[in-house]
Amino acid sequence: KEKRQAISGLMDVKEGEDAEAEIDKAYQRFLSQLSKAYATLPVQPMPGAERLLTYLRAQGVKVALNTGYNRATALHLLGRMRWEEGIQFDLLITADEVSNPRPAPDMIHLAMEKLGITEAEQVAKVGDSKIDIEEGKNAGCGLTVGVTTGAQKAEQLQEASPDHIIQQLEQIMVILRSP
Repeated sequence: KEKRQAISGLMDVKEGEDAEAEIDKAYQRFLSQLSKAYATLPVQPMPGAERLLTYLRAQGVKVALNTGYNRATALHLLGRMRWEEGIQFDLLITADEVSNPRPAPDMIHLAMEKLGITEAEQVAKVGDSKIDIEEGKNAGCGLTVGVTTGAQKAEQLQEASPDHIIQQLEQIMVILRSP
């Protein structure tokens, strides 16, 4: 989820101006703590991620990353991994660039627009949470893949009915080669 929305959902506050201020304050604390953590903790790609991205780009597949983080946080993380737009991936879309957070399809639709893709059936959505899969389904993606290397286990991912559930990112290469 977009992180401010997730924080809002966790807080037990009544609607109104004071609630918004309280949510904003909590979100700013979250961003500050996140920034400190990511400045000191090791940040590494998931096993197989770089091999998969190299394979996809060699096949002419456009790779768009999307995240519930804001652009500044996402760019910081990508920089720590030494990933660059145009090298490891083609496009980055962040939650602060769209009006509606996941599971709305806005980030996927924006990526499609920027990459010149007009048919959602030609898009594969890979994610590590139910909300990622729901986003892909809501966008009309031709393929949705849940991966257990992150936020949720296979049983949780299955609740969103992805086309595939995988344990390693490199398994996507096998799926894409299948008729």
